[in-house]
Amino acid sequence: MNRTPDDPPAPDPARTARWKPWAPPLAAAAVVFLVVLCQLDPGGADPGMPQGPGLTVDEGFYTQQGVYLAAARHYGLALLDPRTLGEIFDTDAGYMADHPPLAKLWLGLWHDLAWWVHAPENPGGPFSVARARVGSAAAFALTVGLLILCGTRWYGLPTGLAAGASLVLMPRVFGHAHIASLETATNLFYTACLCGVAAWWNPRVTSFKRPALCGLLFGLALLCKIQGALLGPTVAVWALYHAGREHGWKESWRAIGPVAVFGGVGLCAFFVGWPYLWLNPSEHGAAFLGTITDRLPIRNYYLGQVWNGEGLEPTPWHYPLVMTLATVPVGLTALAVWGAIRGGGRSDEGGGERRAVPDTPPLLPPSSPLTLFTAAVLVPLALVCTRGESLYDGVRLWLVIFPPLALLAGRGAGLMFERLKRWRPKLAAPAVVGLLALQGVNVVWMSPVWLSSYSAAVGGLWGADRLGFERNYWGDAVTRELWRAALRDHENYRPLQHAPRLHQFVDNDLKAAVPALASRWDWLYPDMETLNSSDPFLAPAGIEEAGNVQFVRLAYWNQSRFRRFYPPSGNAGPLFDRAGSFLPDERVVRRQGVVLGLATTSEDPIWEWRPPSRP
Repeated sequence: MNRTPDDPPAPDPARTARWKPWAPPLAAAAVVFLVVLCQLDPGGADPGMPQGPGLTVDEGFYTQQGVYLAAARHYGLALLDPRTLGEIFDTDAGYMADHPPLAKLWLGLWHDLAWWVHAPENPGGPFSVARARVGSAAAFALTVGLLILCGTRWYGLPTGLAAGASLVLMPRVFGHAHIASLETATNLFYTACLCGVAAWWNPRVTSFKRPALCGLLFGLALLCKIQGALLGPTVAVWALYHAGREHGWKESWRAIGPVAVFGGVGLCAFFVGWPYLWLNPSEHGAAFLGTITDRLPIRNYYLGQVWNGEGLEPTPWHYPLVMTLATVPVGLTALAVWGAIRGGGRSDEGGGERRAVPDTPPLLPPSSPLTLFTAAVLVPLALVCTRGESLYDGVRLWLVIFPPLALLAGRGAGLMFERLKRWRPKLAAPAVVGLLALQGVNVVWMSPVWLSSYSAAVGGLWGADRLGFERNYWGDAVTRELWRAALRDHENYRPLQHAPRLHQFVDNDLKAAVPALASRWDWLYPDMETLNSSDPFLAPAGIEEAGNVQFVRLAYWNQSRFRRFYPPSGNAGPLFDRAGSFLPDERVVRRQGVVLGLATTSEDPIWEWRPPSRP
């Protein structure tokens, strides 16, 4: 057909080809961001939206610190003055140096942006955890998009899409995307560094420019949280392995120089990016390292026993391995193993799959990304297995291994698609999509308490509870709908308690996150010391029969002042179940028959209440 002068200009094929690889990751990231965005409300800041996970123990001060750091942007060019930085990073003025600043700043900037776009209906204070959670949603969506982009360019569109989907279908990772913690932002920069190393660094050649560039990404990961340091040994093992294969194992020392450049640039970027260290390098550096090495032991409930702490044994070394297998969907684990073992070969050099997907623009990495991403799963796991008393937090301590695990699972799904396409072309896509969809059952079923999800490897949450795993580590089961039901049934001047209650320093954050509590706080939510006093107005009764609902985590039940009511093992789960058995369904959060949270008022049988005698 002949074109006329009045026809619109034809699209530039070169420009279309340049943008085409970006379309799937950008579209997927946008969809994931919107999906997560719909479930962020912890207690009533956005009553018209679906409920999100309940407030977790550290979200309040991460949000507060993020808002504090984000407010420093108003200094403008004065930020270049060391005196200004000294004021901002002064611990006496409110700055907390427990973690590097980048992930906190990320949460704070997104908090301010989200507040500007749509202020919460019931903010409850100068900052909103619900708005800070938008930062985690954005970081998670970008991580998904990054996996799709790299997976597609290295192995084709099926692998890329499956890699992104695999990360979404990991309930523990999906759950962290809904809370204002530092881990999701750390995952983003950690994964960006891995992808940069795989795409730019040729470990078979002794060079320094590209390792230095990758070192900048390493520094950004370090500036998020100390887990970023796991990149150092991971990249070192990968580089030494490839140098040994290329030049002989006696010549693997050739990789030492590039690895040293990578680590040195990363540490320099870490130091330059954290002005707190500039102010007093020796003292502040030692103080930060002290927060890593001299941490108070936190009790851990695992396999029906309490670990860590005074008079207790350290958590067994196999805890990270077992928890990873117990929380990642079984199908994704199998696909990851297949992808790691069989995913190499000619596809890594632009062969087989490139011919199957001719429209995929080439981005041929200098060596197999699968080797790096396999090391990024195994090396951190091996290192955290040596931590002993520092093993707790569910899977949060090693959450950085889940994005590389998702890429391996995506590669396994891509291999499955290739083989099925040669055998039954029409069956290939439905079979792979169906298998992946089956892995997402817990993402739907466990909403919004994804942090309590367990895989079929241990029988789901029901089986995990009977095997002695922690039910609800972070307290996210105390959800908005649970509070609504409790407050609806509550009468003025009668105490109310919820479970789990993690720590008293969360009380003010809870009051802000659940605006309906603020006006009735003093009567509604008496503190632990008052509840356990001899005051007849607040004296709880029937605890031995009904179960104490003032617990923190299972690991701490056996150390409370009600110890005489607990079994020696510390597993007071049956007591909790009895307490939940007589409460209305709307005041108990259950999944797979396991009680995860509850709210009880003075009208319930576990309370003995007397009217107050007050003027």
